[in-house]
Amino acid sequence: MYEKTAKDYFPSIALFAEFSPEQLTQLEKFSQLRQFKPKERILIQGQKNINLYILIIGQVGVHVDGGVVATLEQMGDIIGEMSVVTGESVSATIVAETPVKIIEVDIDSLNKFLGANKEEFNETLYRAFAVTLSDKLRTTNQKAKYFEDFSDKHLSEIYQGQELTLKRLKDVMSTHMIDLKENLKVLQSKYDKHRADEALKEIKQIERALEPLVTRFDESREQKNKKVLLAESNKKQQAIAKMALGGTGIEIDLATQITEAREKMLSQNYDIVFVNSEMIPLIGEFSNKTNASFTLMTSEPISEYIPKLQLLETLPNIVSRDPEDRYFTSKNIVTTVTKLAQGDIFGLEKYLAWGVEVQTLTIANSETRSELNSTMYNYFKSLGVRSSRLDSVSMVVEELLMNAIYDAPTDANGKSIYNHLDRKIPVVLKENQYGKFSYATDGMFIGVSVADPFGALHGELVIDYLESCYEGQAGSLNNQKGGAGRGLHMIVEASDLVVFNIEPGKKTEVISLFHIDSKLSEKNSDNFHYFCASQK
Repeated sequence: MYEKTAKDYFPSIALFAEFSPEQLTQLEKFSQLRQFKPKERILIQGQKNINLYILIIGQVGVHVDGGVVATLEQMGDIIGEMSVVTGESVSATIVAETPVKIIEVDIDSLNKFLGANKEEFNETLYRAFAVTLSDKLRTTNQKAKYFEDFSDKHLSEIYQGQELTLKRLKDVMSTHMIDLKENLKVLQSKYDKHRADEALKEIKQIERALEPLVTRFDESREQKNKKVLLAESNKKQQAIAKMALGGTGIEIDLATQITEAREKMLSQNYDIVFVNSEMIPLIGEFSNKTNASFTLMTSEPISEYIPKLQLLETLPNIVSRDPEDRYFTSKNIVTTVTKLAQGDIFGLEKYLAWGVEVQTLTIANSETRSELNSTMYNYFKSLGVRSSRLDSVSMVVEELLMNAIYDAPTDANGKSIYNHLDRKIPVVLKENQYGKFSYATDGMFIGVSVADPFGALHGELVIDYLESCYEGQAGSLNNQKGGAGRGLHMIVEASDLVVFNIEPGKKTEVISLFHIDSKLSEKNSDNFHYFCASQK
């Protein structure tokens, strides 16, 4: 029985259509058929490679940094061509997912054999690569366009259905429930008071259950017809933003270069402008010429982007992102747009899955600080959160409560009231100085927040303090300054995300989020968000 060789497959492979018969004869001498079993690795990321592989039969997975990014299953699919062309290490691990047959071409030995004639051969090979790559890109673009159109349509249908449902629920709350309550009050006075009271209690419970739905409907209406400019040079981040905002009714424009962004800013009006670190000059140029809210979205470490912010006259909102975490980036984009579109930057619930029940306690004095912390700890413990995770949360909460009691309160002139006191000296807050301590979980994150009614913490203080911390001078700020100035470094370091929401002179809210899975926390860099209600 005749056993096929690599040469027998040459006519069926598009790559070889560019080669002359003589070149194919030379190629045959350095080609062989190889077979791989499922889970066998053909190439390993980071290792050198001198061979070109062409898939004949089977399916292989393309793995980058441990994750599958693509599969190849078409006869003629090329593997390892970029490492052959560039001489660099292999950029992906290729693993057989089924029994696989491939042609292996020893390009290194072939070039040595060809000697002075290798340039002509390589010219043909690279031209063949270019033709094949062009065909792949054309097919990929067609698939991407189809997927984008399908996704936009599907998301739009979902949002339309959701909006209709929420509108009907709001109608129930604003009309039918009111009528029902009024009728029950009449029954309460004329007939069975006990049953009417019970019915009214049930109605109040229904109203509490429906309230988040109605709030969500109002939020979605606020977002409609808002116009967003994303000044972002990274195509991957552009795609994430488009997917995150698709179907929400928000109009999004993209600018890849700063010159393009300038032209758009000069010719159009935007409600929200996102810029990456390369586009920061736009903030200085346009912040006083437009009503748009500017938000810096950055993947850089805190220590790197602080100097850039200090050059600005007006501090923008700040949203850090993990370039490798699409989910967290998408969620932060949607949360930011929701906050800015509503004009309401406050609220722990905005950072957790919709529908979570937020627990809120009053911060009245220093003596009950431990009690508040313990109540929070026991609540999460009862839900099954591990003590080892809660210890980190409790440490941050302790610092937040201390700040709310000793650092935040200021007098009418903005001077700190209790900041000079030793932390062992008891403090009893007046009623108009009370803070709010909130906490909740959505199963993925633990969220805690502390709010005070002073708004003494300002952006410059946060930036200056963090700068001093990352220069090895933690705690070097003037302790007489009001606001939650002390311990910010520890809070940011211990949390997976810290959000500072500030309305100057009125309110400060510090939110800390923690992955319930501590392994996910180990992968995260410091994430720091800042929002100011005085932003346009």
